[in-house]
Amino acid sequence: MEKVTLPKEVAEALESLKADGLSNLRIAADALTAYAVRGTDYFTLQMFLSESNENADIMLSALVNGYKVEKTPEE
Repeated sequence: MEKVTLPKEVAEALESLKADGLSNLRIAADALTAYAVRGTDYFTLQMFLSESNENADIMLSALVNGYKVEKTPEE
């Protein structure tokens, strides 16, 4: 599978949650169902998921197949 591209803040949120020892399933389930406080990794993921219906598939693909980080205009 081809790696998807994620916004930098979404990639950082996933990396942080994985560094905390959470599984892909736990990250996905909590991002889809848990109440998240502004400024937390889960809030970042929930904002990404709320932007479009296809972002859930993108996030799941990123968790399973890996991802690239979107370049900013400065990069």
